[in-house]
Amino acid sequence: LVTADIGIPLEAEYFVNYGDFLRLKNRDASSHKGNNGSVLIVGGSKDYHGAPAISGKAAFGVGVDLVYIATPESAAIPVKSSSEDLIVKSLEGDYLSLKHLDEILELVDKVDAVLIGPGSSINEDTSKLFNVLVTKIKKPIVLDADGLKQVDISLIKNRDNIVLTPHLAEFNQFFNSKLNLDLDSYDFKKVDENIMEFQLITKNIKGTVVVKGKNDLILSGSKFRINSSGNAGMTVGGTGDALAGIVVGLLSSGLNSFDSACLGVFINGLAGDKAYEINGNGFSASDLVSYIGNVIKDGLC
Repeated sequence: LVTADIGIPLEAEYFVNYGDFLRLKNRDASSHKGNNGSVLIVGGSKDYHGAPAISGKAAFGVGVDLVYIATPESAAIPVKSSSEDLIVKSLEGDYLSLKHLDEILELVDKVDAVLIGPGSSINEDTSKLFNVLVTKIKKPIVLDADGLKQVDISLIKNRDNIVLTPHLAEFNQFFNSKLNLDLDSYDFKKVDENIMEFQLITKNIKGTVVVKGKNDLILSGSKFRINSSGNAGMTVGGTGDALAGIVVGLLSSGLNSFDSACLGVFINGLAGDKAYEINGNGFSASDLVSYIGNVIKDGLC
């Protein structure tokens, strides 16, 4: 018996890669509508109506059957007009609030996973609603953007079926920290030290945390991965909403939170790379979303 170095670098284990596409579940040829995942997106406001629509279309990109969007009436018409495929529940008023709780929970019963936050704006009434929702919803949740900024960490830290998707500033705000994210170094000792700093902060979170950046860091307990797909053009608004939609779609298919997050950031970055290849830096989040299905198809080849 000979033990030898076969030349696979340790850092190769760190990065999300095409092998992660094998985690996707095959679609049963005899399946019916709803068998391949359904999601609810709770978001939107009179200020931001594009975000939940982008998330919804991104969820379709990963293969979900049904996308419901619960949004204030001030955002409902623009969301409806963005796609005939979205099932839009119009809620009274300009912002989400506790008065919408029962209507939202009725929709929760119909779906496999829930995304909370995109485009919701920040106000006291919406914050109260979101803090109640994360305690009442037992199905997998993605907490993104304005949702992340308005939920008490103590309410979600013991959930393993939740994905948080902050960029660095949101991470530091949510966890009351002052970390920097530097995963670009070729010195993997330095990378390890940086990752350990984040793990110390997130160690009491049972779910998965995605720290978005030039390279994304995905954390769940002692596990971590790095994603390097994507490009500078993805600083355009809406790409984070697309990521959240991809991740909630993967959660609805039955993947766990860590695998959904890892594969989600990889797919989002690949779609962004495809958009850059076709359009250069002049691409939008909607362009990115249009390539999600293609990059998944290519990844499975």
